[in-house]
Amino acid sequence: MEQVFEILADVYKRGRLDAFSDASEVESSTPLLEGSATRIQLNSYERNAKARSLCIDKYGDSCSVCGLNFGQQYGLFAEGYIYAHHLKPLAELGIEYEVDPEKDLRPVRWVPNTTLKTDVRFAYAA
Repeated sequence: MEQVFEILADVYKRGRLDAFSDASEVESSTPLLEGSATRIQLNSYERNAKARSLCIDKYGDSCSVCGLNFGQQYGLFAEGYIYAHHLKPLAELGIEYEVDPEKDLRPVRWVPNTTLKTDVRFAYAA
């Protein structure tokens, strides 16, 4: 478990810290600007809706990391709200492949911290 915390701490340090880690480092005369536009280019990877359904049929619609079930927590309108997370990110594969919903996917609520925990948990489970 300690190794997981070290990995999470390393990921946090490598790029998810704000420019100033301590508010006392910001001079009071430094303007706090936001809203400038930046053009980015990204790849979007297609998901298979049938694979998602088969994953949820197998594992249920509760988060495999924290156990949250949106339907039970928030009522009927949120029932079935869950993301089918790839254990190996599609971007790492770099190719189109035949997904196995039982081996390749897990239900996870879509929160960056939860999906990061999933990636770490399954990467180091082997």
